[in-house]
Parts: sequence; structure tokens; C-alpha cells
Amino acid sequence: MTTARPLIRDRRTGTVHEEAVLDEGKMRWLYEHWAGRLVRQLFVGRLGSRLYAAQFDTRGSAHRIPGFIARFGIDTAAFEPGPYPTFNAFFARRFRAGVRPFDAGTAVMSAGAEGCYQAWQTIGPDQRIPVKGQDLTLSALLDDPALAESFAGGPAIVARLRPHDYHRFHFVDGGEVQRQLRIAGVLESVNPIALQAAPHVFVRNERHVTVQHSEQFGLLAYVEIGAMKVGKIIQHDDTRPRRGQEKGYFLYGGSTVVLLGQAGAWTPDADLLQWTQKGIESFVRLGEPIAGR
Repeated sequence: MTTARPLIRDRRTGTVHEEAVLDEGKMRWLYEHWAGRLVRQLFVGRLGSRLYAAQFDTRGSAHRIPGFIARFGIDTAAFEPGPYPTFNAFFARRFRAGVRPFDAGTAVMSAGAEGCYQAWQTIGPDQRIPVKGQDLTLSALLDDPALAESFAGGPAIVARLRPHDYHRFHFVDGGEVQRQLRIAGVLESVNPIALQAAPHVFVRNERHVTVQHSEQFGLLAYVEIGAMKVGKIIQHDDTRPRRGQEKGYFLYGGSTVVLLGQAGAWTPDADLLQWTQKGIESFVRLGEPIAGR
């Protein structure tokens, strides 16, 4: 069965458009054709994805950068200037200082990642969250029923980072990091075609979990989810980060960041909740308000 391209709302302009899917033909073959599904098994393991991703750390990979910029209309003026010696150096590019400021209000939560957002006001540990048809529950996502109970009935925000998006992620608030863990898994694609065709992607993929006692929003859990062709998820080691501080970054491939909160601690913005109910993701820029208390 052929899956439809997803609809994305640009939160700033209000326009809704179909997503341009990177390598759409290849993705459809891998996920919608029987032969492609067999071949895909070679890449979902960490070794296969690591070997594939290694090519983007070579000097020769830099020739891909101009075509990638042109295809997706990337505003290079918003980022720190190159030259970029490898494609991965470009992929993990940083914004220039001041381009994406965080909201100064302490009661406002700013976006810690730039990408396509969905949001829910309350979720239980075994409640199924319809993330593009995925069977996503807190217990399965965190791989820890006791930890899942800490966030039962609380809000959840999912940010899907497309390959052409900014691939660094940040703390939404200051506060002490209490726990960090890595959950081993496979590396399925988080491409929208894959999310509709292959069940359980978010709870099968490798993911990193960070629990923070934030200053303004209570206990938070950040979950960074790896994906097919993602070379690495890089985490910075800081036990007392400040609001907006860079937390880490992904290397090549589309990826996902999930943010969980405690019941009643904060509320996702109404427009994100409303468009999620319509099944349409909202493109949100780093630092824009996404929730409040």
C-alpha cells in the first residue's frame, strides 16, 4: 500500500504543505516493496547504519553539500559560516549567535529542537500515542515502568527532525540532570513513509534518555531517538545545564526528540494540541514558545 506524503503546517506563516521526502523513491522501495523490506534488514542494525554513515565523515562527502542546500532551500546565512570539510560537519551546523533566541519569560517553555512537532496534554504509562500511526507508550519508550509512572498523566511533545533541519538539540530549562541512560536498539528510519509502514519504530530504535529536575517545569525526560543512517547521537556531559544550552546533536539522518513532563506541571500550546488532533505536524523553530505553566 502506498502511503501519502505528510502535511506540515509552518507555524510562523500558517501555510500547510506536503513534506518533501528525502530519497522518497528509495524509502518507498525499502518500506513498501517486499524485496526492499528484505534489504532493509541490512541497515536497521547499528553496524549497518554506522558503516553507511561513515561515508559522510570523509572529505569526499563535502561535494554533496551544494546540491542538498539547493534542493531544500536552506538559508545558509542563518548558520555559522563554513567551509565544511565533510557532509556531517555541515549536517551538524550551528546557528549564528542570536538567530534563534529563547523566550525570556520563565513561565514560557521554548522549543529545544527545530522540526515538526506534535503535542499531547496528558498521557498514561500504557496510553497509546498516535505518532504517525506508531504504537508509542511511555513504558515502552522509556523501557522502565517505574520511570514511566513519574510521567503518567503528564504532557508529551514530539519533534521530528527531517534531514534538512537543524540537528542540534537543547535543554528547555536549567536545572540538575539526575539520570542518563542509553537504550540499545535497531535503527529504523523515522522518515514519514517508514513511520506509517513499519510499526513500533520509536520503541525499537536506539534512544538516549535524560531526566532533569528543571527550575521552572518540574521533572522532565528528554528522549533522543536514533534512526537509519544516523552515525551517532552525541551527548554533551553537563550535570547542571542552563536554559537553552546545547544538549547534543545527531549526525547524518532524520531523527526525533521526545519531551515528557509531570502531570499538571506545564501545558503545550493550544495550537500544537489542536493541529496534532488533526493529524498534521507543525514546523517549529528553535527557541519559539511551545508550552507554559
